[in-house]
Amino acid sequence: MRTSRITLLIGLGLSSSYRVALAQMPLEKASESPSTQWYIHSGLMSDAKTSSAPDDTANGLQLTTQKFEETMARLQLGLLHELKPWKGLDVQGRLEYVGNANIQRNAWETFSRETSYDNFPLAPHRAWHTFRGRVLTQYHLTEAVRLGVDTSYDQTIRGSSLFREDSDLETSPLKTGLSYYMMPYTDAVITQADRIRVYSIFYKNIDSISDLNSYKSYAPGKPSLGVKYLRTFTEQGFELAAHAFRYEILFNDESSDFVRTGSSLKLDWQPFSNGLSFGLYGAFWSDDFVLPSAKIGDCRAGVIEDSSDADVKLCSRLDNRYSFGASTHYKWSERSSFSFRFVTARNRNNDIQGFDFDQNTYTLMYTFAAKGFNHRILEERAVELEGMLLRDAR
Repeated sequence: MRTSRITLLIGLGLSSSYRVALAQMPLEKASESPSTQWYIHSGLMSDAKTSSAPDDTANGLQLTTQKFEETMARLQLGLLHELKPWKGLDVQGRLEYVGNANIQRNAWETFSRETSYDNFPLAPHRAWHTFRGRVLTQYHLTEAVRLGVDTSYDQTIRGSSLFREDSDLETSPLKTGLSYYMMPYTDAVITQADRIRVYSIFYKNIDSISDLNSYKSYAPGKPSLGVKYLRTFTEQGFELAAHAFRYEILFNDESSDFVRTGSSLKLDWQPFSNGLSFGLYGAFWSDDFVLPSAKIGDCRAGVIEDSSDADVKLCSRLDNRYSFGASTHYKWSERSSFSFRFVTARNRNNDIQGFDFDQNTYTLMYTFAAKGFNHRILEERAVELEGMLLRDAR
């Protein structure tokens, strides 16, 4: 299967002091002062995916390459605020709206043939709307140790009745998903240049359309744990972040349950004082499925000449994911910045070829914000739940 996706992102929001929860330690503030700020976030993202899938033919059962293309536009609105109820306690809150609309070529061709508001690809009734709330609570136990809890709640709705009165099932409002997580963690400053975070994550995704696609990362005796390490090389302008994790992923369909174990390494380098920086990223994880998968014929065979006489075998499933990426960030002025990121991923199964796929992602972003706003926190959100975004897991 080959997937191409282009996503246009446009964001507008207000913010006060805010800190990234997972990607950097200690938590990066959204600003150097707790004053309320605003930001505009925009960009372009493109995905390209190729994978194999079984195909029934006259000669039996074989694997073929499938192709899929998707183009999305995004509008993002956010409000961030910080409270300090008493000494040593920080509470940051975030409210956010994210809208995604399909703007693929065929959508625009349909609009060109039948020009109307109902066919406009960016109309609210053709978009997916996500409403997100997030609260981060952190207590300074000592100068070197911080205890915290990070929580988030997302509700996704497809379609909207805004500016529209008909009840077309294709575009009428429909709740498609709900996700939330809670992550208790401990941050420790080892030296002035070394920091570490240990955390446990309780994540749940509810698919309102198909309950079998709902999953969570916790159960009695099955915790999901991770550790992050950050090393700063001040004189050289380097920042090195390492991450190791083990997540229990449990679906309503038990045959899809697996254990995800992996690690990643991220390097940021700012060699110049003009605001230009570069980044490298690498990750590997394996998905060890609890139950075997049924397959006609040999587990590894890509073609079966006569599938009617082939035996059904139970094949163990172990998927290995390799990801590599590079990025650049340029702070054009005190208010604006540009960033570009490329990530390539490969999923391989040594026993069942039907689970193999390749994927490339390109992201180009522009940020315009109030003075003092930390532009990097908007980029880090994409990797905060590293290994937990299971769009391609099954």
